Amino acid sequence: MLTQSLASLDSRLRRASAALPQRLGWPTLLLTLALAGVFALNSDGGFSKPTLGWNTAKNLAIAENLSPQHNFRLFTRLVPPLPGEGAEPRYEPYSRFPIGSFALIKLIISPFGDNLEEAVFAARAIMLAFFSAAALLAYHAIVRIASNKWIALTATLVAFSSYQVLLHADRISNETMIGLFGVMLTFHGMTIFIQEGKFRQLLIKACAALLLDWHVYAVLAPFVLWGLGKDLAAAVRSRYASSDARCAALSAAGAALIRSRYSRLGAATLLFGVALLAFNIMSEYDALNGETPITELPSVQSMAQRMSLSLDRQWDFPWGDYLTGQFYRIASASIPLALMEPQWLWAEIHPNTPPFGLVAVGALAAIASLTGLLFVRRQRILLGTLAVSGFCWMLLMRSQALVPVHVFEAIYWIGVPLTLVTLLLLAVSRFRGVRRLIPGAAALALLGFSLSVYEATATRPTPQIEAAQHQALLSDFENIRKAAHGKTVVVAHTLAERRALYGGFGIDYFLAGSRVRHLPEGLPAEHDFVLISHHRDPAAPLVTHDNEIAFLYGPVDPEGLRRARLDYLLASVPQEPAAQAVVEDIYHYDVYRGDGSLVYVKEPCDDADFNLNFPNRFFLHVFPEDVEDLPERRRKEGYENFIFFFPAQSVSSDGKCAASVSLPQYPIAGVRTGESEWGIRLWDAAFSFDNEPYRAAYERAVSREPDVSAEFNVYLYEDERTLAYTREPCVAADLAAPFFLHVFPDRADDLPQERRDIGYEVLGFDFRLNSAAFDGKCAGQVSLREYAIAGVRTGQWIRG
Repeated sequence: MLTQSLASLDSRLRRASAALPQRLGWPTLLLTLALAGVFALNSDGGFSKPTLGWNTAKNLAIAENLSPQHNFRLFTRLVPPLPGEGAEPRYEPYSRFPIGSFALIKLIISPFGDNLEEAVFAARAIMLAFFSAAALLAYHAIVRIASNKWIALTATLVAFSSYQVLLHADRISNETMIGLFGVMLTFHGMTIFIQEGKFRQLLIKACAALLLDWHVYAVLAPFVLWGLGKDLAAAVRSRYASSDARCAALSAAGAALIRSRYSRLGAATLLFGVALLAFNIMSEYDALNGETPITELPSVQSMAQRMSLSLDRQWDFPWGDYLTGQFYRIASASIPLALMEPQWLWAEIHPNTPPFGLVAVGALAAIASLTGLLFVRRQRILLGTLAVSGFCWMLLMRSQALVPVHVFEAIYWIGVPLTLVTLLLLAVSRFRGVRRLIPGAAALALLGFSLSVYEATATRPTPQIEAAQHQALLSDFENIRKAAHGKTVVVAHTLAERRALYGGFGIDYFLAGSRVRHLPEGLPAEHDFVLISHHRDPAAPLVTHDNEIAFLYGPVDPEGLRRARLDYLLASVPQEPAAQAVVEDIYHYDVYRGDGSLVYVKEPCDDADFNLNFPNRFFLHVFPEDVEDLPERRRKEGYENFIFFFPAQSVSSDGKCAASVSLPQYPIAGVRTGESEWGIRLWDAAFSFDNEPYRAAYERAVSREPDVSAEFNVYLYEDERTLAYTREPCVAADLAAPFFLHVFPDRADDLPQERRDIGYEVLGFDFRLNSAAFDGKCAGQVSLREYAIAGVRTGQWIRG
């Protein structure tokens, strides 16, 4: 008896230990997703660019405005009328997406009232919940398909390691995680329908997903067409043996088409989607007072444009560029950690430029996911739907698929890695010896997912130079909201300045509940308040005294406030610029060193300087006194790199523009800044922050005779291995042209190998960062090499 009991216990333990890994599948995935969510929420304090960029701030504005008071219209803001336009404000509609997502966001953010920080945090949290729910639905669907939890866990972790999926996991948008959840919810319903025949459950899930986003059609279209083809083929085969085979086959095909649950699914979801779209169109038509023809409504025009139906967009759809871009996106969706480099992320700006290796990998992944279907039978319709879903959506939205800012659509190529990994592991599982390695593949996938989460959250692109202002900005707008609710507010920013504050739509969200008009759209007949940022005017009737960045004033002249703001910027800087730039005598920039900022001034300045469709990029390289103050990834270069657009940062008045750009808090040795157009540098300027060492160098040098006297006097200090340069009279512009320094050693062996035939070494340095202009004088100094020097040649280039 004891022997039998022990044998029975041993048998149970063996079965339990064998079942344990299978049971660990979904808890492991759930825990991993939860940790990823917590990490993402705390990675940047809620202010990453994808979180409150143009798209997400717009969605928050639409959700905030959604209410019975406005007949559930989808709009970004109420615009007060101009003189002569009547007394009622007009709506600015945005009715392109189903109402469900916006209603859900509204439900989430409503309890927080005017607490913008908590509202944004809650909305991000619900997006991460959709991310986790989408992954769990994908996992459970693959478990049903593969009958193996390790395969399902591996496929899900690999697919959800996509850089674009993780980058946008907390983006407040129906087009990202909400849409992905809808796709996976519908696919899960398809899996249960195929295996258990539960049609009603599939129909409910598909319609619920359509309430959230249109991306559901990416899986509905191939599933319905595939199923209809299967039913029609079966009906034709069953009747083809009769005497009048052709008529019988046609009759059977018609009957099968009517009876098929796939046709009912397609018809029901199509009608439901049409009903949702009709609601949006009629709501938009009503919001525009019924004065705009339906074919000219913004949502209708957008739909025609995105589907390449409008005549003016047909010419710019090259299939070669389309396929290249899509294979590149497939690679980004299929390879964890593969697309971390910023230059790869933005490669689609020119559709022909993505790295060929990645395009090839994407093409191979797509082909392999489709050809692998030839080796499966029972689950072919499900895996096939997954594999082609990305192509179905990108073909439907053909024009949008080529737009670089829509690179997040790579999220919907997730079906390729889900299908490919599942097929590969199903093939491996047929070999008993290799089957035991599948849990190891799951462990590797978990490691890859963890690293991808870290990379996508800790190193995501953020507007670093403005990050310290976001918290204060939200606090300011909480105060502004309370004071301006229900009133007419004039936002005294140009279009350029408006876009600098969370893409412009951020203002619409922050001022939801008020009637808002932006300058230069026009000044309404009456206004209650004027909003302006970055300037506190003590002479104007200030309403928000405790604010730091954005200020609300009483009904004053907006242009007067902008002029006062420009005067304030100019009064905050020294009389002499730290650097000057003239480009071919066409335009002129002065760069001033302010208190914790740089101020750029351009005069004359006109509307051409505010072209935001193709703005030039301004760069700012900040050199710290201690390189340890830099982020670790920038220490090798020795400076921190910031990018901004002058139109989006500046204020203009009376033909003059000025922009203030904040500097990091650590001690700064010098900066280099400039402007580039399509990768070509138009101008640059650099200067040191501390003039005292160069004042001392000047006084020391002029106490003796120079070793060389030309445009600059040059002094050699052999014991210190230093060259000093002085000039008087001198201004900052005299330092702008580049200097060169050739060093001739005593021994040729001291030179780098590639310079020995030439006989001297070229010391590359930016003289502007090693010099200063002060009191009408210039001084600079440069260190020489440690080897014995026979002589030097130095000078300054003037126009080559």
